[in-house]
Amino acid sequence: MKVKNKQSYAQKVIGEKITYEDEKEIDKIIFEPKGVVAVIIVWNFPFSSFVWQAVTNLLVGNTVIIKHSELVPLCSKFIYDMVNSVIS
Repeated sequence: MKVKNKQSYAQKVIGEKITYEDEKEIDKIIFEPKGVVAVIIVWNFPFSSFVWQAVTNLLVGNTVIIKHSELVPLCSKFIYDMVNSVIS
């Protein structure tokens, strides 16, 4: 439910914007994904760090690569299971 809410909000924020319009021309801002983003997850707040960095990049269309801390090896497994359950 919350992910769908963020998706609709992301469409409003990063959607196509018209900055100027008259009968001769239209000026638009079109947001496009940057590409691949590396997210490095810290050991002390692994889940929060993932949410702050990865979710926003996924919503705008970037590809996210996660590198977790070696001190919390199961964190990436948990995040993978969570994201997989939301997508499926």
